Amino acid sequence: MKLFGIITTIFFLINILPSESYDFLEIVEVAEQEEITITSWKIYIKSTTRVLSTLNDVEREIGTIIKQDESYSWEPDTVKKKHHYKKIGRRIDKEEDTTEIKTITVFRNNDEYYLHQSIEVTGTTWTNEKWETIYSKYKNELNTGRVYFSVYGTTKRSDLIKRSNSLLKVLSAKEIESMEEQDFVSVTAFVEDWEFSIPTKDNQYFNLQFGFRVEPDKDNILVSIGTPLITSGY
Repeated sequence: MKLFGIITTIFFLINILPSESYDFLEIVEVAEQEEITITSWKIYIKSTTRVLSTLNDVEREIGTIIKQDESYSWEPDTVKKKHHYKKIGRRIDKEEDTTEIKTITVFRNNDEYYLHQSIEVTGTTWTNEKWETIYSKYKNELNTGRVYFSVYGTTKRSDLIKRSNSLLKVLSAKEIESMEEQDFVSVTAFVEDWEFSIPTKDNQYFNLQFGFRVEPDKDNILVSIGTPLITSGY
């Protein structure tokens, strides 16, 4: 279960399943076993959508969310457009070295309003104690919403293809497609044991993406790994 042999920056984005055992914790363990130093991480939680009947119901629900945790600093003005608006709150915990962002988005469809909440938690060092704190705060959201996890780290340099094959083997993943260049490798793959997956245009399924890129003039490899990679918000 050797992963790498260079200084590598790693980004793990792992879908978290609503159960007592979370896939991303296994990835953290693998990273540690492969001597990958975690330097930062991100958890992204997309909650289930609520359907509301009136604008008053929407404003009441937003007020309830804000009052649930008054330690958040909310932007004074809600971003409003013709058919939707959103409100963003932030909390920085210097003691835990984490930043939390809540985004409330409301879409109007005919005479109904669809309210969606997302939570993004970012930090640097990863510890079991830090995870326990996050879990205690967001247990319900973790077990009912769609959750993704990312980790960034460093490790020593070695051949990109070997590292790609090693990662596929460690995660028991089947390669769906890949792209190889001189200093870059990217792979889309499917891990059968993971419940969450996305269909491709060819009606195949994938739930893992990762890329390895050599930094010019540096003895480093930039690595990104995810289920799949988040470019914005799902």
